[in-house]
Amino acid sequence: MNRIMYISLVSFIGAVIVHICVLLLIPYVTPNKAWQRLIENAPPYRFVELDKQNPIRLTNDPLFHVASCHFDLNKNPVHIQSQVKTPFWSLSIYNESGNNLYSMNDAASANGLLDLVIATSTQLLEIKQTAQDELSNSIFVHQNIQKGFVLLRSFDPDIDPSIKAFFAQTSCKSIVY
Repeated sequence: MNRIMYISLVSFIGAVIVHICVLLLIPYVTPNKAWQRLIENAPPYRFVELDKQNPIRLTNDPLFHVASCHFDLNKNPVHIQSQVKTPFWSLSIYNESGNNLYSMNDAASANGLLDLVIATSTQLLEIKQTAQDELSNSIFVHQNIQKGFVLLRSFDPDIDPSIKAFFAQTSCKSIVY
């Protein structure tokens, strides 16, 4: 009887260890499909509207327009800007793994305009030392990532042409200093 109890206990502990290992290895073994789709379907430093079949778009409200821009902070910081106002927009920064690192919307920006710089700590110091006038109203976001992407969303219940203008005028560009 003791032998059966011992074998059962060892089997149970072994099964628990195997299950925990499998759960912890899933993020490293499975490919990151969202990131792969973004970098395959769009050039870096350019907003591209996501099509309706994109898994990222499927998780959002259908009344929102969604665009993405991927970037590489190893090269240069990123400046995201639009001079066009829209009733509502939100922006989220994600790393390669799809973890949301930072979010903001029109209420957090100056005059409701989108003007954001994403940079590493050393890049932020260099930008502030050069003191570029075009960045004087920008919100500076410090991120310790190498590569990432931005999702820009705007609410559009009436298919308003100003929303199309907002996305057309929004830039995602590398800052050369």
